[in-house]
Amino acid sequence: MASPPSAKRRRLDDGCKVVRHVERHEYALRSSLQELYKSMETYADVIVVVQGASSSRDFPCVSALLASASRPIAAMLYGPMRATTSSNSTELPRLHLSMTEPWCFEQLLQYIHGIHIALNIDSAAQLHHVADFYEVLQLRDECCKFLLDAVEKDNCCDLLRRSQEVHCDQLWYRCTDFLTYEFMSVVDCDPDFPSLDHSVLLEVLSRDELVCHQELQVLQALVQWYSRQPSAAKLAQMQELLSLVRWSLLSDEENPAVEQLISKLVVHNESGVDSPRAAGRLKKAASESSPMATEIQSLARELYAKANEPQSSPAVERQLRWGVLLVSNPCGRDETPGSQEEATKYVLECTKQYMVGRSRRSNIRIGHDAPMPYISSQHFKVYHTVHWPSAEGKSPAVNEQPYLEGQLEDLSQNGTFVNGKLVGKGGIVPLEDGDKIELVFPQGRVPVASNAKSFPFFTYRTLTAHAPALDPGLSTTDMGSDRK
Repeated sequence: MASPPSAKRRRLDDGCKVVRHVERHEYALRSSLQELYKSMETYADVIVVVQGASSSRDFPCVSALLASASRPIAAMLYGPMRATTSSNSTELPRLHLSMTEPWCFEQLLQYIHGIHIALNIDSAAQLHHVADFYEVLQLRDECCKFLLDAVEKDNCCDLLRRSQEVHCDQLWYRCTDFLTYEFMSVVDCDPDFPSLDHSVLLEVLSRDELVCHQELQVLQALVQWYSRQPSAAKLAQMQELLSLVRWSLLSDEENPAVEQLISKLVVHNESGVDSPRAAGRLKKAASESSPMATEIQSLARELYAKANEPQSSPAVERQLRWGVLLVSNPCGRDETPGSQEEATKYVLECTKQYMVGRSRRSNIRIGHDAPMPYISSQHFKVYHTVHWPSAEGKSPAVNEQPYLEGQLEDLSQNGTFVNGKLVGKGGIVPLEDGDKIELVFPQGRVPVASNAKSFPFFTYRTLTAHAPALDPGLSTTDMGSDRK
């Protein structure tokens, strides 16, 4: 017996409330893509032929997936740039890509299929270039971020060269900024510094932000750049570079060192070289550039003499200092007007770190005359690092500029406090303008019977354009350049 027709189902009106949205989990999507990659021989509908500089390779691919990940490849597969070919109906169409290394395209495919790929400096530089060309933008940005984080004092010049080869503007800006803020570290540690293009040196040496201990280091770096790989071309470029040395910042005591450096701008003999190849290079440079070297030496001496003339205007000082420690000796630890002795100002010079403690070797010695050894022999140290802003989602033109950031490391047994908070032995905290540094007992927690009133406290001040001006009446203490 046939069942009676069921009643017509009531339609849901447009105002029906949606209870829940569901979607496929990211892990499941990734797993499906990875399985597709493993079974590509079965599901492929196009063969991508990748021709590199010395080898080629065929890659079976799913055209729709490639097109969804790369706009240029989509145009070559489906759009007006369609470039697929097929010899007969039984073969898969073939897409030919040139100027791409097969290993690099393989990693690009793996990334598109959700497979983790390992990056190193070599692979990240090449992948950045390929991902940028095929507009796989997330991979391009990941490679860029990896390269930015990889810049160090021993590879800065090499990565600077690579940034131009792979057209990574952000890496170029990072490397030139790194060279600006870590100048002497790069000069001393990077084996590729002598190969640095002179246009980069022109850019860096023209900056007021260049970090160095003294202007003599700039001249030393230029002579080192030339003398390690001497050539007539580099000697000619020295004329332009020497004009960027701020000669008026060199002191009279540095005259012998300056003259010695100027005399190295010509190769006289092969003594002191490490290899026959280097000796041959020096000999060739000497024969080619002897008249030019005399001219360059004369120019350097002329610039130096002119800068020391009374009527010459003083040069703008480079970034030679990064902060100030104001040391105050409180009376009873209160901070009412007139309760403090005159503060002593310790100017913190770039490329140096400063130790505070009761040891004779400390840069700032305190607590050594206290009846109880509350202050450690090495209580804390301050130094600077470079704060690198995040470049994610920004173009190089609008990026926040890097700057020198003070750091404090607590080395004490009895405690170092920044703005009343204990840092703790081995702890490191960044310092901001106006931070108050106290030792052993912070304000408001001093035992009545203690001799803590003899402990000074410190105020940190930055030396930046936005920092408040320092009181010119404060006394200044020179800690000496020989103390490390």
